[in-house]
Amino acid sequence: MNFTVPFHTPTFEDAARCIPLLKQAPSRCCEYSFANIMMWRAYFDTQIAYTDDAAVVRFGGDTPHFLAPCGTGALRVLRELHDEAVAHGEPLYVFGYEDEDIQTLCETYTVTSCTEYRDEFDYLYRVEELAALAGRKFHAKRNHIAAFSKEYAWQYEELNDRNLTDVLQTADAWYEQRAAVYGDPDGALAEENRAIHELLQHRCAIELIGGLIRVDGRAVAFTLGSPLTADTFDTLVEKALSPYDKAYAVINREFARVSLQGYTYVNRENDVGVEGLRRAKLSYHPTALVKKIMCVIG
Repeated sequence: MNFTVPFHTPTFEDAARCIPLLKQAPSRCCEYSFANIMMWRAYFDTQIAYTDDAAVVRFGGDTPHFLAPCGTGALRVLRELHDEAVAHGEPLYVFGYEDEDIQTLCETYTVTSCTEYRDEFDYLYRVEELAALAGRKFHAKRNHIAAFSKEYAWQYEELNDRNLTDVLQTADAWYEQRAAVYGDPDGALAEENRAIHELLQHRCAIELIGGLIRVDGRAVAFTLGSPLTADTFDTLVEKALSPYDKAYAVINREFARVSLQGYTYVNRENDVGVEGLRRAKLSYHPTALVKKIMCVIG
């Protein structure tokens, strides 16, 4: 499918023009994070096209599909994508719309199906709740932090030039630990680790921020993310080395408490259908799930 502005594999040079457009997205799904796009662009065969007033993202594979266009020119771009699909006798696959936008979509186009993909739903939390962990529902999390604090004298640091190497070393160590236990049959772990190194190298351009937990001078956990909208932050990565598993609760709280106070919500992305990861994300009591609904437009 062609587009007036040709699609291309995104580079970090796209950040300055693309990020402001992505922040006008119709939903808070993590795919609108430019850092997320860059992180997984090779794995998902991602391409992007944009003009001065709109951006659209295309994902490859057996059935190419599009992220709902964003920006003030989004409706024009959607019409152009639809017209191009019709000209080729193909349906248009698009996701990233909220329920109310899907209703409008159905009134404008012939939508043949809308399918929810629960494994891809993002978990949205209130920053103030993750920072405080108040009340009975967070009792277990407070216990994890208390146990970690009893066993270790730890410090939280925000990501900066001085501790960047520590984060990179921790990322490598986490990958080696994980791959040794579970393997990496589809290469996703290796791709993620490669991407972490790349994102950190370009962290200023993509508005990446992060934090780490240090024990006895060693970085044992870290987290990274970037702004998604004016009021929502997207957490891309959160890692803790074995045997410091309780550091997950610590860095989650400290990052929210120290580094995310300018935001109302934090998107901690999806669980990809992994039962243990789903339980962990639900245990933090999300305020909402950001649906991923694939709409097929005839």
